[in-house]
Amino acid sequence: MTFEKTNNYETVKYSRSQIEKVGKMISALSNINECDKSYLDVIDNWRAAHAYPLDDITSIMNELSQEYENVLVVQRLKRLDSIVGKLQRPNNSGLYRMQDLGGCRVIVPTIDKIYEIIDRIKEKILFKGHSISREYNYLKEPREISGYRSFHIVVKYSDPTKVYDGMLIEIQVRTKLEHYWATAVEIVDATTKDTLKFGTGNEMNMRFFKLVSALFSINEKTPIVKGVNNNLQKIIEEIYEIDGCNQIRRRLSAYNSAIKFTGEMPKKGDYYLLITEMNRNRLQAIPFGKEQIEEATSLYENYEKNKSLNNIDVVLVAASSFSVIRECYPNYFSETLNFLSKIAEFCSKYPEKSKIELAFNGTKIKSICN
Repeated sequence: MTFEKTNNYETVKYSRSQIEKVGKMISALSNINECDKSYLDVIDNWRAAHAYPLDDITSIMNELSQEYENVLVVQRLKRLDSIVGKLQRPNNSGLYRMQDLGGCRVIVPTIDKIYEIIDRIKEKILFKGHSISREYNYLKEPREISGYRSFHIVVKYSDPTKVYDGMLIEIQVRTKLEHYWATAVEIVDATTKDTLKFGTGNEMNMRFFKLVSALFSINEKTPIVKGVNNNLQKIIEEIYEIDGCNQIRRRLSAYNSAIKFTGEMPKKGDYYLLITEMNRNRLQAIPFGKEQIEEATSLYENYEKNKSLNNIDVVLVAASSFSVIRECYPNYFSETLNFLSKIAEFCSKYPEKSKIELAFNGTKIKSICN
């Protein structure tokens, strides 16, 4: 299948120096609401311009997925909040070199399949004339700050017309187990306003997810995150202890009934705008065809600029069907049951726990049960 360029995609309206300048200005702000509207216009355009190379790379991944069973492919344009948050982190790469404004996610059944499909991805990408800018193996070395696991490939897009040449698109390849963990973290972040995936927020919540990351790593026979004892029974005991104090699993379970999907099942689309009304606990999905990408990105931008007034969360995603969207983005539907069932399954060997002392960064965790 050959991806054909159409006139419906946004092109870059600003120079590299303008984009870099806006990134630096945003990174210095303490409150995004203080941001000049012209800055947001630059971000919106630069992000929207990634839709074409993202669609092209995703089409390659969709081709590849036909060679395997139980492989899911989805894509998304990065949310404004996430862009700003990344710009405000220390040692950020800047707006122009941000590698995941356009992100393609490939979800596979097992660790072995990750490495098998990674090799095929590289072959396909190079065959199509693109290049691999960098790669990150968070399977061999999970992110120490959070316990995040996945394999990332950053593609440098090659465009003979030079319109989109050099843009970066990130491909994330992860197992379903890793995906359950990552989306559960995003649900907690969305409901608590923490940023656990960046290592900030409630310390007990952060420790809980690092422990569960280690539990899942042991199940998949991969290295565990640094700072966690490499002993299954001790990991499970600490999970039980923290959960007993913080009731994390109970709260995650409660999230399943928090967000209600409203309206009829959307018609088949190539893109879906997911709009969550946080104060009303409602989610709606608006479908768009491929020829409507400009309309979709424009509506996405308008919703984001007014989200604080309307208390909403919004994201533009794409997949082969809405059912794939639900499976690959359970965080937007507050679905945590798969994550919770896996914890219960792996912890079932140790149903009873004795009182133990916990260690966190080398010191005892003070009990918050009292």
